Amino acid sequence: KSKKNGNYLKKLLINKIADHPAIYEIRGQGLMIGIEIVKNKNQRIPVSYLAIELIVNDLKKRGLLVYPFCTNKFSGVSLFPPLIVSTEQIEKIA
Repeated sequence: KSKKNGNYLKKLLINKIADHPAIYEIRGQGLMIGIEIVKNKNQRIPVSYLAIELIVNDLKKRGLLVYPFCTNKFSGVSLFPPLIVSTEQIEKIA
């Protein structure tokens, strides 16, 4: 179920946000999904922690809890929905 729901969530995210200039990659396994966010897609320059914090806070206001990651090489957010997540909830997340 984790693999099936994770693939569905990744597919929805790819369809909705992968073309955005700040989204470098959407990756993961099962329901553990990472969205890498960059300043420059061609050079893979990560955004600052402050930018990630703003995104995390905005998503939290919308009811979605995500986990930030930010290093000198990578920045973005991770999603870890529970194994009991429903199809409707996956669609709302996306």
